[in-house]
Amino acid sequence: MGKTKQSCLEATGPSREHWLPGPHMRLVKSWAPFPTTEIDYDGRVRLSCVTPERVDAFVKYENHVRSRCVGGPLIEHLRRFGRYLAFMYFSEEGIIAIQRFRLYHEFDQEYRTLLNAYFYVDPRFRSAGLGSSMLRITRDYYKQQGRIDCLASEAWPENEPSIRAAINAGFNMHSQHPNGKVILLKQITQI
Repeated sequence: MGKTKQSCLEATGPSREHWLPGPHMRLVKSWAPFPTTEIDYDGRVRLSCVTPERVDAFVKYENHVRSRCVGGPLIEHLRRFGRYLAFMYFSEEGIIAIQRFRLYHEFDQEYRTLLNAYFYVDPRFRSAGLGSSMLRITRDYYKQQGRIDCLASEAWPENEPSIRAAINAGFNMHSQHPNGKVILLKQITQI
């Protein structure tokens, strides 16, 4: 049986410190919220940031597609920073993909790298370039906002579609995380 909404909100996971509210606040304080964008992808797909009003829908969708539930610290993070760091993709059928970023502090102590911490594409919309489009659009947004040098994406080695999406969006294989995931990087500013 699946977890109830109450147990999802109480789910254990990374602590508040994992989400680094202070460094995230300093990062986004001068950024413009992400504007809703239309994507010509096998019909129309609308890309929108996660406003505080949309956090519950985002969390409900992520909890539906994941094997574990999103916990309170992430929900708080989305309410504070979703306008800049989390995205929902809509078609006529409703939500078809989600994506969220966070500072990749385990990799970059200077807080200049964002990690594509999670993205999911509905299986009906896979294998046609939507994942790569998602990464390219958010990469361009972050490049315009400044204060970020690099984007990173992690994937398990057997998750070939995610690795392929990142490579097609211009990411390069970098290294392997101690947990076994492949780390891919995309430089977005000249150092």
